[in-house]
Amino acid sequence: MTTATLREFPATPPECPSFRDIFENANIGIFQTTPEGHYILANPFLARLYGYASVEDLMSALTDISHQLYVATDRREEFMQTLLRDDAVENFESQVRRKNGDIIWISETARAVRGPDGDLTHFEGFVKDITQRKELEQMVSNFTQTLEEEVQSRTQDLTLEIERRRLAEDALKGALKDAEAATQAKSRFLAAMSHELRTPLNGILGFADAMVAEIHGPMVPKDYREYADIIKNSGNHLLDLINDVLDLSKIDAGKVDLDMDRINVRDLLSECLDLIGHRTDEAELSLFHNIDENVSADIHGDARRIKQVFLNLLSNAIKFTPQGGEIEVSIKDAAPGLLAVTVSDTGCGLAAEDIPVVLSEYGQAEHGLEHVVEGTGLGLPISKKLVELHGGALTIDSRVGEGTAVTVTFPV
Repeated sequence: MTTATLREFPATPPECPSFRDIFENANIGIFQTTPEGHYILANPFLARLYGYASVEDLMSALTDISHQLYVATDRREEFMQTLLRDDAVENFESQVRRKNGDIIWISETARAVRGPDGDLTHFEGFVKDITQRKELEQMVSNFTQTLEEEVQSRTQDLTLEIERRRLAEDALKGALKDAEAATQAKSRFLAAMSHELRTPLNGILGFADAMVAEIHGPMVPKDYREYADIIKNSGNHLLDLINDVLDLSKIDAGKVDLDMDRINVRDLLSECLDLIGHRTDEAELSLFHNIDENVSADIHGDARRIKQVFLNLLSNAIKFTPQGGEIEVSIKDAAPGLLAVTVSDTGCGLAAEDIPVVLSEYGQAEHGLEHVVEGTGLGLPISKKLVELHGGALTIDSRVGEGTAVTVTFPV
């Protein structure tokens, strides 16, 4: 079969000008080729699609479609085998080279044409440019691959993070368990030690009291009575220390049982002032009360423990206020539902960085006072913990050389 133009090919009915117009002006490539790979027929759109100026230019240039047009030469062979087997092929996608060397994607739909005797005469069909679609598909594929890689990477990161957190949680549980065991061991040790220390200490204090009271007659020489006073005071100081350590240990272990009841803070504070008032006189300090009688001072709490807090705060104020200083005690409404008790003094005061120190267990700050201040550094930490057990808070406002104000608040 020889190559022919549209006007020469006998399959084009000359009596159908409308068909010729459609063929010439279609916006899709239309072709007929021999099985050997020569163009028999092509329309202008196909020529432009492949980058040729005219159909004649296309048909004279492409004489071996398999090797000149298809990027993969075996693609033409696969195309032909499908047509020979099925007599038709739809949307057969391939990459082809344009005249200038650019590579584009096409989709071919074609059929095998046979003569009356059943022998294959040629192939015919149409071609679409699907380059943009393939590029979009590639973009989507690349994006999907990138996304999958990111998801996989993120999944790995999350898996590692989960494992790290699990290990950290296991380590924390182990540490907490060890800490609880250590706390229990400490509590048992302190309880045993306090019992072992209190037993002989009570004997010492009992005999010291008897000696000071001179129940068996006057002590001779008189210096012995002074020695007895020293023994008694030292014993009481040691007993206070033992009680503080034991209290702190119980609080840390969560073994403090509060005897909760409706109590009047104003009455409790008055009792504490009566108990400690003589110490302000001995230290030559002025004690002022600023207790608002109109404030409702009833709260729900443990009277003994709250009394312990007040005595600690008053004792600290006395210890850290020099001779001639002032101490003031006030009760007022801090906010709706909150009662505030403040013990303030004109003592040595604290630097801001020392406030967390004195609130820590056994923490003590430099006070700059000439006299020796006895203490274990447990009063404020114990007081803070006891107030917090009541749902309240303890705060300190202090300035070096001006004094300190310790405020405890309780829910009413």
